Amino acid sequence: MLDGLAAHRETTGAFLSDFTLALIAAAHGRAGQWDEALRYVDEGLELVEQTLERLYVAELWRVKGELLAARARSKPRRGSAADRATEAAVGCVRRALGIAREQEARSLELRAATSLARLLAQREERDQALEILRAVYATFREGFDTRDLQDARALLATGPPAAGRAASERSKP
Repeated sequence: MLDGLAAHRETTGAFLSDFTLALIAAAHGRAGQWDEALRYVDEGLELVEQTLERLYVAELWRVKGELLAARARSKPRRGSAADRATEAAVGCVRRALGIAREQEARSLELRAATSLARLLAQREERDQALEILRAVYATFREGFDTRDLQDARALLATGPPAAGRAASERSKP
């Protein structure tokens, strides 16, 4: 991926590099390489600021939140340190959700809402988490075989409130 990014930058400059940096960061995160992962996501966010190309900025913020949460889970902390780590992760994902909504990027909004729902559920805010996700999920009319919608549906199936779940089930084809 790094070789591909270098070749891409040689031919097109920074164009769409933010997307590739998000993928590279996520890959490092899956390998548990938190510092490297966060370095790449921060590089992507810096690039967005420099170029004002905002196509994948919501995804960068979502990935950063996911990475911060995963790093916190891998290095259990107590008290205020754990609270700060969780708040930072939630803040990043909320920012991703806001940007995706602003851009009307529904797929990125769904991914951010799913991530936020998982994070809030861990903080004993399950009802709020599912309501946020349910509202986004209900806007989809097709694509229910995609992984993002399947993940969202599975998460919604895990808990209350039942009235909202029935409404989201009616929105399926």
